[in-house]
Amino acid sequence: MATEDKRADPRAPFVLRVNFRDRSDCLDATENLSRGGLFVQTAERFAVGQTVHLSVGFPGLLAPVALKGEVVWVRPGREDAVGGVGIRVGDEEDRRRLDEVPVGFKWFVDGL
Repeated sequence: MATEDKRADPRAPFVLRVNFRDRSDCLDATENLSRGGLFVQTAERFAVGQTVHLSVGFPGLLAPVALKGEVVWVRPGREDAVGGVGIRVGDEEDRRRLDEVPVGFKWFVDGL
Protein backbone atom coordinates (compact mmCIF):
# COMPACT_ATOMS: atom_id res chain seq x y z
CA MET A 1 0.00 0.00 0.00
CA ALA A 2 1.46 3.38 -1.03
CA THR A 3 1.65 6.19 1.49
CA GLU A 4 0.73 9.74 0.65
CA ASP A 5 3.64 12.18 0.49
CA LYS A 6 2.60 15.16 2.64
CA ARG A 7 5.57 17.38 1.72
CA ALA A 8 4.73 20.84 0.39
CA ASP A 9 8.16 21.26 -1.24
CA PRO A 10 10.32 18.75 -3.14
CA ARG A 11 13.36 17.40 -1.30
CA ALA A 12 16.87 17.04 -2.68
CA PRO A 13 19.70 14.94 -1.22
CA PHE A 14 22.17 17.36 0.33
CA VAL A 15 24.70 16.69 3.09
CA LEU A 16 25.65 19.52 5.45
CA ARG A 17 26.98 19.57 8.98
CA VAL A 18 24.31 20.35 11.58
CA ASN A 19 24.87 21.94 14.97
CA PHE A 20 21.99 22.16 17.42
CA ARG A 21 22.30 25.24 19.63
CA ASP A 22 21.59 23.34 22.86
CA ARG A 23 23.55 20.18 21.97
CA SER A 24 27.11 21.28 21.30
CA ASP A 25 28.60 17.79 21.40
CA CYS A 26 26.47 16.42 18.52
CA LEU A 27 27.99 15.62 15.14
CA ASP A 28 24.95 15.37 12.90
CA ALA A 29 24.33 15.84 9.18
CA THR A 30 21.46 16.61 6.86
CA GLU A 31 20.15 13.85 4.62
CA ASN A 32 18.05 16.12 2.42
CA LEU A 33 16.81 19.70 2.12
CA SER A 34 13.83 21.55 0.75
CA ARG A 35 12.64 25.13 0.98
CA GLY A 36 10.30 24.12 3.78
CA GLY A 37 12.56 21.95 5.88
CA LEU A 38 15.25 19.35 6.21
CA PHE A 39 15.91 15.87 7.48
CA VAL A 40 18.77 15.49 9.98
CA GLN A 41 20.43 12.17 10.66
CA THR A 42 20.99 11.99 14.40
CA ALA A 43 21.08 9.60 17.33
CA GLU A 44 19.81 12.38 19.61
CA ARG A 45 16.27 12.18 20.99
CA PHE A 46 13.72 14.74 19.92
CA ALA A 47 9.96 14.96 20.37
CA VAL A 48 7.43 15.76 17.66
CA GLY A 49 6.41 19.40 18.14
CA GLN A 50 9.72 20.35 19.74
CA THR A 51 11.20 23.70 18.68
CA VAL A 52 14.86 23.44 17.64
CA HIS A 53 17.52 26.04 16.93
CA LEU A 54 20.22 24.79 14.61
CA SER A 55 22.77 25.84 12.04
CA VAL A 56 23.75 24.08 8.83
CA GLY A 57 27.03 24.55 7.00
CA PHE A 58 30.03 22.91 5.41
CA PRO A 59 33.34 23.68 7.16
CA GLY A 60 35.69 25.58 4.88
CA LEU A 61 33.08 26.02 2.11
CA LEU A 62 29.80 27.31 3.51
CA ALA A 63 29.45 29.49 6.60
CA PRO A 64 26.85 28.24 9.10
CA VAL A 65 23.27 29.30 8.39
CA ALA A 66 21.15 29.68 11.55
CA LEU A 67 17.59 28.35 11.45
CA LYS A 68 14.66 27.75 13.79
CA GLY A 69 12.32 24.86 13.14
CA GLU A 70 9.85 22.38 14.52
CA VAL A 71 10.32 18.62 14.69
CA VAL A 72 7.47 17.16 12.61
CA TRP A 73 8.49 13.51 12.57
CA VAL A 74 11.05 11.17 14.09
CA ARG A 75 12.69 8.18 12.39
CA PRO A 76 13.97 5.80 15.06
CA GLY A 77 17.44 4.39 14.46
CA ARG A 78 17.80 0.72 13.61
CA GLU A 79 20.70 -1.63 13.27
CA ASP A 80 20.67 -1.09 9.49
CA ALA A 81 19.63 2.60 9.34
CA VAL A 82 20.51 5.85 11.03
CA GLY A 83 17.70 7.56 12.89
CA GLY A 84 16.82 11.18 12.54
CA VAL A 85 14.27 13.96 12.56
CA GLY A 86 12.24 15.82 9.98
CA ILE A 87 12.30 19.53 10.74
CA ARG A 88 9.88 22.07 9.28
CA VAL A 89 11.21 25.61 8.93
CA GLY A 90 8.23 27.93 9.34
CA ASP A 91 9.72 31.41 9.52
CA GLU A 92 9.78 32.99 6.04
CA GLU A 93 13.22 34.56 6.54
CA ASP A 94 14.67 31.22 7.68
CA ARG A 95 13.01 29.50 4.69
CA ARG A 96 14.63 32.02 2.35
CA ARG A 97 18.07 31.39 3.89
CA LEU A 98 17.58 27.62 3.65
CA ASP A 99 16.45 27.97 0.03
CA GLU A 100 19.68 29.84 -0.81
CA VAL A 101 22.04 27.22 0.64
CA PRO A 102 22.11 24.86 -2.39
CA VAL A 103 22.31 27.81 -4.80
CA GLY A 104 25.43 29.14 -3.07
CA PHE A 105 26.95 25.70 -2.97
CA LYS A 106 26.19 25.11 -6.67
CA TRP A 107 28.05 28.33 -7.49
CA PHE A 108 31.11 26.98 -5.70
CA VAL A 109 30.95 23.54 -7.34
CA ASP A 110 30.40 25.02 -10.83
CA GLY A 111 33.54 27.13 -10.36
CA LEU A 112 35.75 24.05 -9.86
